[in-house]
Amino acid sequence: MTPEDAARFREGTDELFAALVTLHSPRLLSVALRLTGDRAAAHDLVHNAWVQAFYRRAQFAGAGSFLGWMLTVMRSCYLDLSRAGARRRARDDAFARDPLRDDRVVHAEGGAGELPTDEGLLAAIAELTDRQRDVITLRVIDGRSIAETAEQLGIAAGTVKATQSQALGRMRSLLRK
Repeated sequence: MTPEDAARFREGTDELFAALVTLHSPRLLSVALRLTGDRAAAHDLVHNAWVQAFYRRAQFAGAGSFLGWMLTVMRSCYLDLSRAGARRRARDDAFARDPLRDDRVVHAEGGAGELPTDEGLLAAIAELTDRQRDVITLRVIDGRSIAETAEQLGIAAGTVKATQSQALGRMRSLLRK
């Protein structure tokens, strides 16, 4: 790629971008197939890589090969998807081990109740304040870290911790009813 083409790419020239997609997609798809082992997942990965390349186009210095840069972008997308899948599996495992789901709920009369249903959990979440619901959604459902949640909501990490604790306490009391 010439320095002029690199500059045009960084500017977001549609014709050049389309030509690069046509030229490099077969090679990217070949690598993506080896990474994912699945044709549909490989196509999704290549698509995500091109979307990211468009948004990150200003980062392309033009010093190395464009294909090398695209492979780096695609690898980054693949790692992001892998981490998201791992967080989703960890969240699902944690949800399955949640004491509110594993232990029988004790009612005020002293008798053991039924395990809370998913509908019960959703109803309890709906009873939370907006901030509590946002924190529970980001931390528990999306599996985000305290720092990520704080940044997303524009609040302090300590506020995230306190809000999560309050929300979980409120949900426990609601689920015991």
